Amino acid sequence: MEALVRAHLTLAGSDEEVKQLQADDYRVNFKEIGPRIDKALGLEGLLERVLTGSRVALHSYTHAGRNAVRKAVRRQRFESRIIPKKKSQR
Repeated sequence: MEALVRAHLTLAGSDEEVKQLQADDYRVNFKEIGPRIDKALGLEGLLERVLTGSRVALHSYTHAGRNAVRKAVRRQRFESRIIPKKKSQR
């Protein structure tokens, strides 16, 4: 997700944001950046919704490290802790 944000900023970011990217000092504000990218790319709120819905999980994966990922891996594949809907509910 952060790579997508950084790619967008290289094209549509302010001069200051681009300088921060080049210096590897840019810090993403997921609440603010989603609507900006949506507007620039005509995504009608798509990225804002994705970032809003996944921000806590993305932050956790980034900062929790290998142990958290290891706990999320079962039977050598990633699984969500969210209970999937039954096929009849889809």
